[in-house]
Amino acid sequence: MQDEASSPKEFFRATAWFIPAMLLVRVFESLEYAFRYGMPEHMLTWLVVAGINDLLFASTVIAVLAGLFFALFWIIGVRTAAVIINLLAALTVLASIMLSVYFVQARVPLGAELFGYRWQDVTVTAQTSTGVGLPEYLKLATLVVVIFAIGWSLEKLRPSSNTACVYGAIILLSSLLYWAMPLSKTAWASEADPTLNANKLGTFLGSSFKYVQNIQTSYEPPKNATPAQEYPLMRPANQTDVLGPYFNLADTPPNIVVVTVEGLGRSLMPGGRYGGFTPFLESLTSKSLYFPNFIASSGRTFGFMPSFFGSLPPGDSGFQSEGVNMPAHDTLISLIKKNDYRSYLFVGFEANFDNRDVFLERQGVEHILHQGNFGSGYQAMPANAGGFSWGYTDADLFKRAQTYLAGVEPSPRMDIYHTLNLHEPFDVPDTITWQKKLEDVVAQHSFDAATKAEIERNPNIFRALLYSDDALQKMFAEYAKRADFDRTIFIVTGDHRVIPLPDESPIDRFSVPLIIWSPLLKHSERIEAVSTHADVTPSLIAFLRSNYHLAFPDHAHWLGTGLDMSTTFRNTHTLGLMRIKNSLADFLSGDYFLSGDELYRVLPDLKLEKLDDASIKARVEANFSAFKAMNRYVMRNNKIKPDLTVPDAQLAAEQALVAKLNLQTATPIQAANTARQILLDEKRYDDARLIARHVLRSSPNFHDMRMLLGRSYAWEGNHEKASLNFEEVIRRNPSYTDAYSALSDLALWTDRSADALVIIERGLLQDPNDSDLLLHKARTQERLKQWAAARTTLKHLLHLKPDMVEAQTLKKRLLAKH
Repeated sequence: MQDEASSPKEFFRATAWFIPAMLLVRVFESLEYAFRYGMPEHMLTWLVVAGINDLLFASTVIAVLAGLFFALFWIIGVRTAAVIINLLAALTVLASIMLSVYFVQARVPLGAELFGYRWQDVTVTAQTSTGVGLPEYLKLATLVVVIFAIGWSLEKLRPSSNTACVYGAIILLSSLLYWAMPLSKTAWASEADPTLNANKLGTFLGSSFKYVQNIQTSYEPPKNATPAQEYPLMRPANQTDVLGPYFNLADTPPNIVVVTVEGLGRSLMPGGRYGGFTPFLESLTSKSLYFPNFIASSGRTFGFMPSFFGSLPPGDSGFQSEGVNMPAHDTLISLIKKNDYRSYLFVGFEANFDNRDVFLERQGVEHILHQGNFGSGYQAMPANAGGFSWGYTDADLFKRAQTYLAGVEPSPRMDIYHTLNLHEPFDVPDTITWQKKLEDVVAQHSFDAATKAEIERNPNIFRALLYSDDALQKMFAEYAKRADFDRTIFIVTGDHRVIPLPDESPIDRFSVPLIIWSPLLKHSERIEAVSTHADVTPSLIAFLRSNYHLAFPDHAHWLGTGLDMSTTFRNTHTLGLMRIKNSLADFLSGDYFLSGDELYRVLPDLKLEKLDDASIKARVEANFSAFKAMNRYVMRNNKIKPDLTVPDAQLAAEQALVAKLNLQTATPIQAANTARQILLDEKRYDDARLIARHVLRSSPNFHDMRMLLGRSYAWEGNHEKASLNFEEVIRRNPSYTDAYSALSDLALWTDRSADALVIIERGLLQDPNDSDLLLHKARTQERLKQWAAARTTLKHLLHLKPDMVEAQTLKKRLLAKH
C-alpha cells in the first residue's frame, strides 16, 4: 500500500527533469542552427512554436513512460521501476541530442531513410561529416552536464500527492494536445524549411512508424490479368523523336557523354540565387539545349542512375537498394550495349556506395574506374582526422578518364561521369586561389544581403563550385582533341541541389539543370517546359532509333514519357519524388506539386503557390496513392517487365548455405573471413566458393574475395579457372599487384618460367617498386638462370627494403652459386 501511495511521487521525481532537458536540447539546436546558417525569419515565432511543440512532445513521452511505470511497479517495486524510467528518459534525451546534431549538420531531419542504407554506407557518410570537432564535442559535453545537474537538483524534490496528481493531469492533457494540435505544421519559420520547429525525435519516430507499419496501399492486378494489368508500366515504345530535329546526323551512331555534377541545383545556374559561380556552364547554356526547369527524381544521389538511365520506379528506399534482387528491367545502357555500344563509368569515389557498381554491372558496363582502381599519380581529397577520404578531385577524375579512353576501341561509346568536389567536405586544391576567385565573383555581382551572407557562411561550397566548373571546362577541351569529338553528344545535369544551402521552396531540393550540347547541334534553344530525369532515356532511345536505326524493344517500361521541348512554361509530366530514402512523399502532377500534406500550384521558374482547394488536393492525392501502389507492386513482385531469365540454381545453393551459416546480415569482410576459414581450415572448397560468389554478387569489386575464389581453384589444380579469376581482378583493377603474383605462381607451378616473368613485368608496369613482385621477379630470373638480371632486381629490392628476410636469403643463395 505504501508503494502504491508513493508511486505518483516517485514518478514525478523520475521524470520532472525530462521536460527542461528537452527544452535545453531545443535551445542548443536553435543556437547551433543560427550560428551556422543565420537567424531564420520570424525568429521569435519559430522559438515559441518550437518550444510549445517540444513541450507537448515531451509530455507525450512522459505519458508513455507513465503507463510503463505503473505496469512495472506492481512487478518490481516503485524504486526499481523509477530507475528504469529514469534510464529510458535519459536515452530519449540522448537520442534527441543526436538527432538535433544531425539536423544542424544536414539541414534535414533524420527519418526512416536510416533504414534504407547499408551499415557500410552509413559508416562512410559518418566519416565524412564536417563541422564536428573539439569545440562541438565541448558544447555537447556542456549540454549533458547541465541536463545532469537539472536532473540531480529535481531528484531532491519531495512533491505532495496533490502536486504529483496535478503533474500527471497536465502531462495527460498535453499529450492529448500534441496529437490534436500538431503545431509543427503551422507558423513555419520559413516556407522553404518547415522542419525548423518540428521536434526531431518526433519526426524520426513518426517516419519510422510509417515505414514499419508499411501503410501504403498495395496494387493487385485482377485474376486472369492481361499483360498490361500484370505489368502496369509496360506500354508500346512509340515515343516521338523530339531531339532529332535539333541535330545534324553523324555517319555512325554518336558517342554520348553524361556528366552528373554532384549537388548542381538550379539556384547555382544563370538566373538562380547564386548564379555567377559557374562561368563555363553558363556559357554552355547559351549554345545548347538548356532545360532550366528540370526535376531530379530524388533528393539524394541514390536515385539518380536508375531514373536517368532506366526511367525506373524508386521502390521502398531507392531502386539500387534492392542490390542483387533488383527486378528485371532495361536501361539505356543495357539496350545500347546490344547495338554495339560500350559504356564506361568514371567516378573518383568508391563505386560500391549505394550499390552503384551492382546496378551498372547488371547493365553490362565495360569498365568502372573508381577510387579503388584509380591508380597512382593523382590527387585524392585530403583525409579527415579518421583517415577517410571521399576520393579524387574532379580535375584528376577527368584527366584519369582521358588516359583510360586513349586505349579503348573506337566503337560507339557512352562515358558516364559523376563529380565529387561539390560534396561535403567541399575541399579543393589551392584554397587561396579559389578563395580569390570567389571574392572576385562576389565583387562583380549584385547579390542581395541575405545571399551574400549565405555565401560568406559557406565559402567552401562556392570555392568547390568554381573549381568543378573549371575542371569541366578543361574536360571539354580534352574531348575536343579527340578524333571522335565531332560525333559526341554531351549531357550535363545535377543529381540534386547541394544539401547545405537552404531550400527556397519544397521543390527546390529536386530542381536541377539539364544541358545537352554537341558539335552536331544545329542551334541552341532554351526549353522552358518541365521535364525530369525519368524522361531522358525515352527521348534518347527514340532519337537513336529514328536517326541511326538502332534496334530496341517494341515495348518499354519507362516511367517518363520523354522530354518536353516546349519553349513556354508548362508541365505535362507525373512523377513521384523520393526526397530521402524510405520517404516517397513528394508528387509532381501537371500544374500541381504535393509535398507531404501541402498542395502547391507550379508556376514559371518552378515557383510554388500554396493552394487550399480540397477537391484538387483529393484528386492529386488519389493519383499519388495510385503511383505509390503501382511502385510497390512492380518492385515487390518483379513486375516491371516480364522476367525471361532462367532460375539460377547456383544462387539458390548460395542462399541456402548463407542462411545455414547465419551470414545473411554479415558484411562482405565478415563473409570473406568465414569463407577463408572454411577453405583453409576445413578444406571445404565448394562451400567457400559458394560464399565467395554470393559476396561478389553484391560487391563485385571486392578483389580480395575474388582472389580467394581464384586461389581455391589453384589449390585444387584447376589452373584455368584460377587464371580467369586472377585476370578478372586485373581487368577491374590493373594496379592490384597481388593478382600478378598469383598469376605468375600459376605459371611457375607448370614450369612456364618465361611466361611468369612476362606476367610479373605487367605488374611492375603498374608499380615498379612493389616488393612482392620484385621478389617474384628475382626468383623467376634465378630459375631462368638470368643471374646478372636477378642480382640487379635484388639490388633494387634491397634498396627499397634492406631488412626483407626473403630478399636477404635469396641474395646469399645467389652469392653462393655465382
